[in-house]
Amino acid sequence: MYKDAFNPGTLVPREAMYWVHHYQHRISHLSYLKSGEKFPACAKCGERVRFELALEPAGADHISLDLDFRTAGAESAHPKAG
Repeated sequence: MYKDAFNPGTLVPREAMYWVHHYQHRISHLSYLKSGEKFPACAKCGERVRFELALEPAGADHISLDLDFRTAGAESAHPKAG
């Protein structure tokens, strides 16, 4: 059905936004799930619902890796405009 889709009852591998694909009663939508939770069954389509990773925080570098946000050296790399 969907490539790399997760089934209800399996553990959520990472905290992220997931597409929720229902079986015939509702269009797909986004939901936020936390790592370690189980993907739930749907009250209407039950075990036929599928979850697909949409957006994850790990898709970008942590802000501490950005030169402008490092505690040491950020000011010397980018002098303030006066």
